Amino acid sequence: TAIAKHDQRTVTERRSFRNSMTGSRLAELRPDIWLRPANTPGPTPSADVLLTRGPLECNDDHELVRRLWPVDEINRRAELIRQALIDHRPLIDQGGDDTLATAFTLAAGAVRFLRVEPQLPDELSPDSWTPPEIRPLYDEFAIAFQARLKDFFASVG
Repeated sequence: TAIAKHDQRTVTERRSFRNSMTGSRLAELRPDIWLRPANTPGPTPSADVLLTRGPLECNDDHELVRRLWPVDEINRRAELIRQALIDHRPLIDQGGDDTLATAFTLAAGAVRFLRVEPQLPDELSPDSWTPPEIRPLYDEFAIAFQARLKDFFASVG
């Protein structure tokens, strides 16, 4: 749990706090109170934030997860990214220069998704939770894309 110690902050300070919490994969329970499971390190301690670690007792863990994150939306986005990575990979392997822009855009979208998806532990993940499948698919995709880019730049240089 991360709690902002001061409620009288500038807009810039509030935005910075929000970005720090989101970047640490926390979700906002209510203004200035952010939570996440303890399976990732969490935010860096600072003088302006009270950090606590330990079990949280609640009646329904899955309901709390749904309150913190839009898990259905996250899963839909993960499924779209997963399928796009699978579908576009053979095109990279075939070597067409016309696929590089699409591959770049797809890789950027996957990275953007991976930076904010909550990395929920298995016991708190919904059934049919797709996000954990994205990282290994992206890693393979990125290796193939980088090799294709290298070939492309070698051919024009």
